[in-house]
Amino acid sequence: MARRRDIDKLKDAVGTFEAPIGAVQLPETGVRYDKRGNPKPLQSGQDEHAEPGERAPRAKKRPPEPTLEFTTDLFSPDPAERKVLSACHRALAGQQITTDKLRRKLVKAGFEPDEVDFGIDKCTVAGLLDDERYAMQWVESRVRRGHGPSRIRQDLAQRGVDRTIVDAALAEHADPEALADAAIETARRKFARVDLEDRTARAKAMRWLLTRGYSSSHADAAIRVVRQEQAEPRS
Repeated sequence: MARRRDIDKLKDAVGTFEAPIGAVQLPETGVRYDKRGNPKPLQSGQDEHAEPGERAPRAKKRPPEPTLEFTTDLFSPDPAERKVLSACHRALAGQQITTDKLRRKLVKAGFEPDEVDFGIDKCTVAGLLDDERYAMQWVESRVRRGHGPSRIRQDLAQRGVDRTIVDAALAEHADPEALADAAIETARRKFARVDLEDRTARAKAMRWLLTRGYSSSHADAAIRVVRQEQAEPRS
């Protein structure tokens, strides 16, 4: 730390001057203001900012409006019809549902049977409601998850999809060889670390594949294949 006499010697050699605070400004610099509006010196190369005014109040964030997969004008001059169509829009916004589910929603909301039929007809014609499209998407997603035909049929039946629509959606996945391969692949993923030599483990695996929607023959064949694959590294 410099001593007092050293500082005095430095003052005598360099000289001093008095100036009010804020009156001194470095050459080639301007003034910028911080968030509170207080001025502070600019460093060389920085841009000047105008003095900030009053801060505008922050706008409240609104949740995004629900969007429909298909856009259409379902306006009706009848207030009762507009009411049921608005209920249909709310039910269909951002999701695919079955005709049966929409009907149950409208009935629960207190609409009359003719109003319910009107809303379903309008949404079907507009392309917002399509059980065939719903069934196809459901089958594709469940097949990728390893579900078998029986499980898929049961799930779609619970959602009120007509059996003929389900059969058509499952038609391309009904090949016996494809079902057998799907059961084997599902068993490989599920029981990769399960010792299928254990009888209890095999019984649990069998029950799990059956609840997944595979037939007993496909489930048994899949377990035998995976069991054999597990035994090969040991030999």
